[in-house]
Amino acid sequence: QAADITAFQATTVPVGEDQEPMIEQTREIVRKFNSTYGPALVEPEILLPDNAACLRLPGTDGKAKMSKSLGNCIYLSDSADEVRTKVRGMYTDPGHLQVSDPGKVEGNTVFTYLDAFCRPEHFERYGDCFHGRKVSFDFHSLDEVKAQYRAGGLGDVMVKNFLAAVLNDTLEPMRERRRALEQEKDAYAPYSNYHVGACILCKDGTTFYGANIENASYGGTNCGERSAIFAAYSRGYRRQDIDAIAIVSDGKRIGTPCGICRQVLSELLEPDTPIILSNGTDKMVTNIAKLLPFSFSSEDLD
Repeated sequence: QAADITAFQATTVPVGEDQEPMIEQTREIVRKFNSTYGPALVEPEILLPDNAACLRLPGTDGKAKMSKSLGNCIYLSDSADEVRTKVRGMYTDPGHLQVSDPGKVEGNTVFTYLDAFCRPEHFERYGDCFHGRKVSFDFHSLDEVKAQYRAGGLGDVMVKNFLAAVLNDTLEPMRERRRALEQEKDAYAPYSNYHVGACILCKDGTTFYGANIENASYGGTNCGERSAIFAAYSRGYRRQDIDAIAIVSDGKRIGTPCGICRQVLSELLEPDTPIILSNGTDKMVTNIAKLLPFSFSSEDLD
């Protein structure tokens, strides 16, 4: 692990509190190496989460730590369905047998994850998870959910459905960037050697992909973001159906859409649709209203 950190000259390492001894051991190795051979390696700093719940997340089975061998992990690469399946099997309060039973929040893995990832806006987006056929709740904060769970009347299924929605909301931007990065490999760019991949996520969960395809005539080249959005429109999707677009390039800095792409996106996207830009290392989130504030539109043709 020390070699993995020092080989890339890492200055900061984000980890859980259980990894502090390993980071300190790495720092000691770096100090000894540099004292012998000169200042060749970077002494890394540890970056711990500000949220106490994130310092050490338990496994989905309630064990003290996630472990591949125990099969109790949620991976960043998991699909939305895989996350929902894992959350459904999460350890909760073993004494909460009936919905009417008072439940314990402390030591309840589901609430530990909600403490770590739940944000106020999630109640507006996913509050319908607490609407059932027999009982419904209108929660506006996690404290309200905890109070109802402790009092009884709130079932584990509702809470788990809400957690799954929260986790998928957190992971989806990462999935988009991952898919766009994978698409970048399919780019045909023999002239510029500049590869771009794009992924469009629609509100119904459908995704469309695109990569830049170059041509010797140059004018016949199609950029990755246009390839992706043309694919979406070709299947009947329109601007109001698109939730976000991720665009990944392999340049040293974050690449932004070219002028033609900005003009196309200004007509085919809503002004505030998130546009996630990345070069595989850094990330920026913007929208077409910011990228092209004075676009040419159909109104100019009247």
